[in-house]
Amino acid sequence: MALNKEQIQVLEMLSAGKINVAESVKLLEAIEAAEQSRVRKAQKVLVKISEQGKETTNLKIPVNLAGMFWRFIPKDLQVQIDIDLILAQIEAGAVGQLIEVEQKDSDRRIEISLE
Repeated sequence: MALNKEQIQVLEMLSAGKINVAESVKLLEAIEAAEQSRVRKAQKVLVKISEQGKETTNLKIPVNLAGMFWRFIPKDLQVQIDIDLILAQIEAGAVGQLIEVEQKDSDRRIEISLE
């Protein structure tokens, strides 16, 4: 197991007697939890649009360019989607499917998810 800078610093504080074992365990657990939450953050926005059961658009955009996916969504579907909510979910580090909109009259479907 490779130690990062923060973990080494905690162990140095423990060996110097600045903190006790219980405190070092808490700090190391907090560092581990922070690292895991960084790992779980989404890297890409996926936009899938299908019409009449056939996929017409399958788009993957890096999260840092997330605002750009909006221009690929048909105008008539944009009114059914809250872009601010999607961008807030991206900012919060959500992962998985965010939205699924289906238009019965045009047999069009859109899915937006984060991976």
